[in-house]
Amino acid sequence: STSVGVLVDAYSDWTVSPLWTDSSDTTKTISATYGHGLLYVYLTFSAGCEPKICFLNSLDSQDKVFNDAGADVTGTVETDHLGIKYNNVYYGLFAPPGSTFTITNNQISVTLPADKRYFSVGLMTKISDLAFFDDHAYAFVTDTKVSWDYNETTNDVVTNFTVTTVAKQDNQT
Repeated sequence: STSVGVLVDAYSDWTVSPLWTDSSDTTKTISATYGHGLLYVYLTFSAGCEPKICFLNSLDSQDKVFNDAGADVTGTVETDHLGIKYNNVYYGLFAPPGSTFTITNNQISVTLPADKRYFSVGLMTKISDLAFFDDHAYAFVTDTKVSWDYNETTNDVVTNFTVTTVAKQDNQT
C-alpha cells in the first residue's frame, strides 16, 4: 500500500508550504502554498501527480462547472481555467495552457502538460469573477513579510506588508 507523508517545506510571515511525498516513490510530490488573506492556493505537481477535485456529494442541479461566459462545461475540455459553483460557493481552477479538464458527476480530473506542473485554486464571489481571477492566478506567492515602525511620540504604528511572487505565465506579478 502507498502512504503519503507531509512536511512543512517552507513558511513565511503569513504563508505555509506543505510538501506531500509518496512514500513508495519519493519522486512523486505535491507542494502547496496558502496563507491568511490570500485568495488562491498555489500548487506544484511532480511528474506522475495530477490535480483532482473530488466532491463530497455528486454535482446536482444547483451546482455547475462553467467557462468565462458562464456557460456550462461538461465532459473533457482543453483549457487553462474553469469555474465551479458547488454548494453555493464559487471557485476558479487555473492550470497552464495545454491542460485537459475531465468533468464527471463527482470529480474534476486535470492533466497538466509535462513541462508545466503548476495549478491554482481561487475562491470567488460569483460566476462573472472567473476572467478577472484568471488574470491573476499565475502570480504564485513565494514569500511574505510584515514589518512595522512605532513612533513613541505620536503613538503611530505603520505596518508594511510585502508579498513576493513568481510569474508562472503571462508575466503576472
